[in-house]
Amino acid sequence: MSNEDIAQVIELEEWKRNNRTRPEQPTYKPGDEGYGPEICAIEECDNPMPDKRREYGFSFCIECQSGIEHKMKQRRQ
Repeated sequence: MSNEDIAQVIELEEWKRNNRTRPEQPTYKPGDEGYGPEICAIEECDNPMPDKRREYGFSFCIECQSGIEHKMKQRRQ
C-alpha cells in the first residue's frame, strides 16, 4: 500500500468515527421513574427545579450543579 492509500484509509476511519450517530439523552414525563424532583436535592437550597432539568432527570438546580462543578475543577488544579 502506498502512503496515499494508507492516508485515505485513516481519513475514512476518522470520518466514520466523527459522523457516527450519537445517543440522545432520555427525557421523562411526570410520573415516569427518573423524572426529577420539584426542589433541588441539596438540603440548604430551596430553589425550584426548572422543568427542563426535571424532564432530563437531574437532581440539582443549575446554581448548585455549577457550584459542584466549580469545586471539582478546583480540586483538580
